[in-house]
Amino acid sequence: MPGVGPKSGYLRAPWTIRSRIIAQNRIAKPARMPCPTLAYCSASSTSSPRPLAPISVSNVPGYEFRAAVADIRGGVFDLDDNTLVIAQPKEAARIIELLKGKGASYALNASLRPQVNATGRPYAVVSVNAAKLPPSAELTNSGFQGAVFAMGENGSNQIMKISAFFTSKEKAAPMAMQAQGMMAMAPMMLAGDPTKPETAEEKEMKALAAEFLAGIQPVEAAGNQVTLTAKWETLKLFGMLEKIVAIGATKTKSAPQPLTK
Repeated sequence: MPGVGPKSGYLRAPWTIRSRIIAQNRIAKPARMPCPTLAYCSASSTSSPRPLAPISVSNVPGYEFRAAVADIRGGVFDLDDNTLVIAQPKEAARIIELLKGKGASYALNASLRPQVNATGRPYAVVSVNAAKLPPSAELTNSGFQGAVFAMGENGSNQIMKISAFFTSKEKAAPMAMQAQGMMAMAPMMLAGDPTKPETAEEKEMKALAAEFLAGIQPVEAAGNQVTLTAKWETLKLFGMLEKIVAIGATKTKSAPQPLTK
């Protein structure tokens, strides 16, 4: 996984925010919530037809998994209360050592740093280098050079930045127009079919989608860069995610179950 923050190769989830909120409610030391990913891995290591193998990298316990359609190996490692590392075992050791303050991380391209830093305290960064992509005439004609996705915490808000970089201002202009057009159409797509009655679940999902879109700001075009910025209050964003998960769980329970012999 690409680098996050000042170091590379890990994902620091914003779950620490919930711990801070609990701490503010005068709980001196909030109990650690079990990570559902690790709980699943632990259960699968004994019950799955293709069990996950327990592994240890740099004295950090974890589980190894393989993709069903390709020989792709990955690992999940529980580094500490706030950090879950998901990486290929061959890369996990380097990443874990970086998180322990050892070794040198990959340097983020200088052109990408301002967008990452603008998120406040970045915890998720994904960058794309066009030079590493398979060459094609379409890619060359587009002038696309690279892109970055960054998510960070700034005060009481969650900030998202998505930026694409091109060889010139003229090459960037079509992407800026397309992105702005898509954002303008998004609210209209939520309108749905007025001739069909909506269920309570559909109405709630529409309200959540509208609230999510409200946090997205107009597309910015500056020189050869096109940037999309979004800002949500942390508690509101987490509230939206919790509602979506609850709706999904309810829908799963109500779905017809497969017949068993």
